[in-house]
Amino acid sequence: MIVHPTPSHIILSKNDRQQFSKVPTTLSVVNPANNKKIKNVQVVVNNNSVTHSAISLTNTNIRSLKITAPLILPEGISNDYTTTSQKLPCILVNEDTNESIQIENGIYRMRRHATINATTASKYNLKDQQTVAVKVNSPRNTTTFCDMYVKVQSGNENGDDSIQVYLDTDETGSCVLVDAVSYDLYTQSYDGNNMIQLTHVLRTDAGVAPVRQDRVWSVEEVDREFKQTFPLRTFPIGNTKGSQKTYSIADDNADSFVLQTLVSNKHIHVSPEDLYAMFGDGHRLTPMKPIGGGMPMMLARFFGFASKEKLTIRNIETGQELNNVTILGPPRVRTQIELAYSDLVDVGLQNDTPTRISGDNLSSGKCILIPHNDDGSLNEEGAINLKQGAVRAWRHIHYGGKAAQGGDFMTVCVESEHCTTMFHDILVRVGQDKRDANAPDPNPPFWMKAAKYAALSIFMPVFLMMGGNIGFNSNMIHVDTDEGNACNIGQAKGFTLYNQDLKSGELKFIGSTKNSMAKM
Repeated sequence: MIVHPTPSHIILSKNDRQQFSKVPTTLSVVNPANNKKIKNVQVVVNNNSVTHSAISLTNTNIRSLKITAPLILPEGISNDYTTTSQKLPCILVNEDTNESIQIENGIYRMRRHATINATTASKYNLKDQQTVAVKVNSPRNTTTFCDMYVKVQSGNENGDDSIQVYLDTDETGSCVLVDAVSYDLYTQSYDGNNMIQLTHVLRTDAGVAPVRQDRVWSVEEVDREFKQTFPLRTFPIGNTKGSQKTYSIADDNADSFVLQTLVSNKHIHVSPEDLYAMFGDGHRLTPMKPIGGGMPMMLARFFGFASKEKLTIRNIETGQELNNVTILGPPRVRTQIELAYSDLVDVGLQNDTPTRISGDNLSSGKCILIPHNDDGSLNEEGAINLKQGAVRAWRHIHYGGKAAQGGDFMTVCVESEHCTTMFHDILVRVGQDKRDANAPDPNPPFWMKAAKYAALSIFMPVFLMMGGNIGFNSNMIHVDTDEGNACNIGQAKGFTLYNQDLKSGELKFIGSTKNSMAKM
């Protein structure tokens, strides 16, 4: 079984190709309704005769354009593409020549699918148009991709009997595919009683990318302060050929179970020392809005807020940059940069950056942080060189129930049309963790002392009594943007939480809800 990460791409029809003076290698995709733009989308040269140009975008890119596009199978896999009229218009621009063309009906998101030749399909009793699931076993990021469409055909692109699985780069980023140690294939069915049944078909090994082995996993084997332990190489998956697993999923009567899902965009926590080095001695972050849980700003100032201040992340070796990254406050004991895998690729840090729980950031990725001036320009004189601190955030849950304790693991099934996904290896965190504690304020002004006293002694009890939460006193799952985009979490129909046994691989139902208050 071979898993292909499929980035956003464009297939031009012959007529549309001829409108450019030469066939471009990349194009920009522009939303004509708001002029939002995605640059450097790869143009795939297709020797087959396609009658309509197709613009396949990841959910990350679709959201950047501020549009909602259909999730459909590409041309050649089914007739979805030619029969679906909901594909969106766009303008394709060649930035080198300033040539552009209008596409009236072209943008869509590729639905996950697998192609299998007839011999392999017969061997494993798989059928054309059947629904299967693929589990990518990647330490700390194991993910089961359900609702996968099967296409049985005469051959495959490798010319052998292998099963070819196609996920977009949001999906392969969510499981950190480059760290995968094996894949499992299941047939998938629903029994009509809010149960999903997975029957194991086969398992194949996968090789961790050598560069990740050298730069990430060799480092993970070394002890360090604040280290969160987790199996590095092999860990039980609990499946044998033909075994069946049946799992409850969200039903209409499950809304008494409280579960929130918070999707975290790229962000930075800074230490007071680094904050002062970038913005000047004594600088205080300017709160703009609370983060998570509907917390009032009076409390957010002390527990979590997005600040006005912005930073640019620069790759020390290549100069690649991520711009306008938000600083979250209050300041932490150590500076930490939290990025999704797609962000790591954009800034060229994907080979060096581990998946870590917040606060476990020693011996992690390095980069340069550059503060922005008030007008948005870069203040190069305030730049600092970080020798460590960049991580991909480990999916986790702040859990307030009795079914698990800190350090245990959970799984959440996010039920979405054509992209239901089970995120495993969710680390349970209970209460506040000293590893990512806020830094003490060395010289708080009197008004802040008074405000903190009022917030903690008056507003906090009232807020909690009214059902509010501060992130660590309730069931709140934190995932990154790749994970949220992979399962189209904003349109999810249900969320189900399970206890995950790392020794047996078994999942034990905890609760489910149709209303997770998912925020993205």
